[in-house]
Amino acid sequence: MPTGGGLMKSIFLCLLLLNILYGLWQLQDRSAERALREVADQTLEEGLPVVPADAEVIPLVPPVREAAAPLCINFGTFSREVRAEQLLQRLLALGIQSSVIEREIPGEPDFWVVMDIEGGRREALAQITILQDRDVESYLITEGPLADNVSFGIFESEEEAASRQAELGNEGYPARVQRVNQTNIEYLVQVAQEARRLVDQALLTRLQVDFPELQQQYQVCAENKEAQQDQSSS
Repeated sequence: MPTGGGLMKSIFLCLLLLNILYGLWQLQDRSAERALREVADQTLEEGLPVVPADAEVIPLVPPVREAAAPLCINFGTFSREVRAEQLLQRLLALGIQSSVIEREIPGEPDFWVVMDIEGGRREALAQITILQDRDVESYLITEGPLADNVSFGIFESEEEAASRQAELGNEGYPARVQRVNQTNIEYLVQVAQEARRLVDQALLTRLQVDFPELQQQYQVCAENKEAQQDQSSS
């Protein structure tokens, strides 16, 4: 049986051994935690892209959907303004707010047979005097991009103009064929957007009695179309 001194020594050794084991356990636990942190930091550094400090940051903004342009009813088309005015007065008498609009459309081109003159209108008039004395039909062009030159006529087809050019060339008069594009004007009656509800099939049937050429179209209202064109050009 151990004595009192031996018992105390045994207890001391046991406590010392426990402290050593506890210290080793703490050391091992901290090493494992540090290793886990290093692995996690390395994963983040490799997985996330590096953004330069001076890079422009673009905020994510949802796209804004533009409101659809309002549609108006167009009646037409008319080659003469007077017909559009007649329909306009008819609609206004029925309390339907409307207006006449006009638009340019491409027309058939003309073909001019032209002699170019250097020196302006005075030289052109002098040349015309000489040509007419020789019974060559010719005219002074007074306006447009061909102004102050001599015209030998305007033709509907390029073949006719080329034939006249060849005749003049055989007679010793230099000439060329110039294509001139033409534009025509057509007229429509536009019913205002707020008055669209007043236009029904019964009204269309009555209008077509007096306006058999009448056609109905839904198009962007004239004022909104002009605003869109201004925005696109600015």
